[in-house]
Amino acid sequence: MSGFATIQRDARKHPLFHGDADRFGAWVWLILGAAWKPTPFDIAGKTVTLERGQICVSIRQLGDEWGWSKSKVDRFLTRLETETMIERKAGQGRCIITICNYEKYQEQRDTDRDSSGTAAEHKRTREQVNNRFPPYPPGGEAREIEDP
Repeated sequence: MSGFATIQRDARKHPLFHGDADRFGAWVWLILGAAWKPTPFDIAGKTVTLERGQICVSIRQLGDEWGWSKSKVDRFLTRLETETMIERKAGQGRCIITICNYEKYQEQRDTDRDSSGTAAEHKRTREQVNNRFPPYPPGGEAREIEDP
């Protein structure tokens, strides 16, 4: 899966993550792994469609990815549910995790995508680039920026 995901800068200040980089990393992993559009997924020979903001994983897979025990993964997911950050449905050795408010947080980024799912091309004028990036060294002469 390629593309972008948006995450609020203040997310790391949430009491669940504050001072715990492992938990924050696991949360970001879930967001990055979530489907951004309806996506077919095979579960035990049956195709299901993951909706936007959903990811299908096993507790063992999460433990392997995050370097955590199965019980630590389960406690973390339970805490995310308690905080109403996710919903999960278990079955067939896997669970479908739905990121609550995914639509709200990803809406702005995904409107920058075209119908093929790739990031829309953003063009800047030379003046916009020069205003954003001052010349170096400070106080020196402005340098010409080559167009790609």
